[in-house]
Amino acid sequence: MHHKFMILHRNKDDRPLLVTGSFNPTGQANTNSSENICIISDPEAIDQHQQEFENIMSYCRPVTKEECAHGKPFTSPYTAQMNGF
Repeated sequence: MHHKFMILHRNKDDRPLLVTGSFNPTGQANTNSSENICIISDPEAIDQHQQEFENIMSYCRPVTKEECAHGKPFTSPYTAQMNGF
């Protein structure tokens, strides 16, 4: 399963929304894929996902050209922590 989430800080009603699931906002996903999507307005759920986004971003850094070499395995620090490496 490929899962993602987006936090829309202001919708048409000027309220934040959490959009989560496998759905990609593309024509292909909209018409030819079996996707799922949940739209949530619960402030606590939105806050928890915002905290998770900030946690994930704390591990981000530019990837070097050498790390992208064909066939070379790469594990991000976030993935290593989440999987106990």
